[in-house]
Amino acid sequence: MRDELLLEESVFSEGLSPELERALRRLTPAEREVVALRVLLELDGPSAARVLGISATACSTRLSRALSRLEEEMSDVRN
Repeated sequence: MRDELLLEESVFSEGLSPELERALRRLTPAEREVVALRVLLELDGPSAARVLGISATACSTRLSRALSRLEEEMSDVRN
């Protein structure tokens, strides 16, 4: 588990603005995981779902919710 956290921290700390990094850290671990796999590592939906051990539909739903929360967090930072 600790190795996963270190990987996640390194994935999110490379070249991101401090505001975006803070917003990402406010997401749940599951939300950060799906964002890392789909957005940062550019896995397709089925591949990310396999890594997460969930269905492709669940992966898509989780990503959508995570991106919505991230958008809210970033708009809070901007205001």
